[in-house]
Amino acid sequence: MATLENLTVMFTDIVGFSDLVAKLSRLESEKLLEKHDQILSKVIKRFGGRKIKSVGDSFMVVFRSPTDAVLCAMAMHDALWDDSQESGNVNPIIIRVALNAGEVRLTNNDVFGDAVNIASRLEEVTPPNSVYLTEAVYLSMNKSEVALEQVDSFKFKGVREKITVYKANYKPLINRTKNHLLTDDVNYPYGGAHIHHKASNKPLLTVGKFTLALCTLLIVVFMTWWATITYMPGFEREKIVVEYGRPEQQLPVNQNIDVLSEKFLVTKQIKEKALPLLEKKNYLGLENLVLEYSEEYKDNAYLRMLAGHADMYFKRYKSAIDNYTNAFSNDPVLSNDPLSAKNLIKLLDYERKKANKLIARYINKTLINYLSLRTGEKGLTARYDAFYLLKDSGNTKLIDSVGLNIWDLRELEQCQLKKIAVTELNRLQDARALVALKEVVEVSFIDRFKYSCLRRDAKKAIAAIEGKQASDAGNL
Repeated sequence: MATLENLTVMFTDIVGFSDLVAKLSRLESEKLLEKHDQILSKVIKRFGGRKIKSVGDSFMVVFRSPTDAVLCAMAMHDALWDDSQESGNVNPIIIRVALNAGEVRLTNNDVFGDAVNIASRLEEVTPPNSVYLTEAVYLSMNKSEVALEQVDSFKFKGVREKITVYKANYKPLINRTKNHLLTDDVNYPYGGAHIHHKASNKPLLTVGKFTLALCTLLIVVFMTWWATITYMPGFEREKIVVEYGRPEQQLPVNQNIDVLSEKFLVTKQIKEKALPLLEKKNYLGLENLVLEYSEEYKDNAYLRMLAGHADMYFKRYKSAIDNYTNAFSNDPVLSNDPLSAKNLIKLLDYERKKANKLIARYINKTLINYLSLRTGEKGLTARYDAFYLLKDSGNTKLIDSVGLNIWDLRELEQCQLKKIAVTELNRLQDARALVALKEVVEVSFIDRFKYSCLRRDAKKAIAAIEGKQASDAGNL
């Protein structure tokens, strides 16, 4: 839909562009135009202009403020002059800029009208390194910011009356604190306008439009957030497919007794040195011990387990799971080691698939105890890995259902899934759940929307648990 607005229209083009391109290669011409576009686009943005189109070496730009348009034109010349000094005046870019103001028609990201046609005609008669502006711009701008000089009256094709034209000149800036000319800027064609001036108005954006845009944005953000917490897919409790084993809790059979005796003695010697280090949590010393024995006994199961302990401390998780796998395959008894079991459960967060399979293969009482603890702790994915490992190995009763639902309530995103956790906590009637339940009830006004589907149920659960506590206290 077309709209009518009073804007200042600017046309620019590179002087002698055809001759310049004739002596340059295609690559050099492309780089020249790219540099021209980058410099001018940056200046246009600084002064709140809107680039409507660019054709080759020419720009058409519109401004809401005529003063900003004139200052922008001056700044364009200074910015290009600055660049030519830096490049040693090799193929300097010289432009001309013409400005006219009036009513234009905005449609399909383009601008039409007499004001556009006159600005285009004026650009044709503008000399190099100059800024020409029509009387319409002159009469509507703040003339105290620019030195202006009347040039002449021109008769343009398709326009009945002659148009009075003015020229923008360099107006020295005064440093009010020192009260002298800024002599560093006198070499610029327009006194460093690209440095010292900036837009006085916002680019083509009224207060009404800004307010409407802001309100629309807030509505979109709110609706997106509401849809997210209400309808987003829940956490998919993907279960790793594993095989559960029943490893014999004894040393491997069918091996020469002398070899086994030698292994036993070596392991005993390593263990005597390792236990004090583990007790003091001296993992650097433990790693040195592993290195000391690895050259001769690298396949020793106990040594590989110690290497896994050191890897876990230094957060080398891939190496840790490989060392534990090696150790348990050679001596399944080591899977009962408390530190090994604790670390294996921790590896659910870092080497999930391998850890699931290793725990399932060597499932034992020590691992089961740590899995039970893990089902009531923070960390959604590993918590449900522990849940499934206990459930599928026949140890459902050891799942910490209260802890699991407390952390589900805190970590799951979808409101309906949180509501399931509230229902379970109400059924379990455990005082540990009170803190988590109150977290979703005692919230700010905004967060009440987030928890709207479950706050009533949470209040009921709190009342039920506190009532049970009071009843239990009364029966003592």
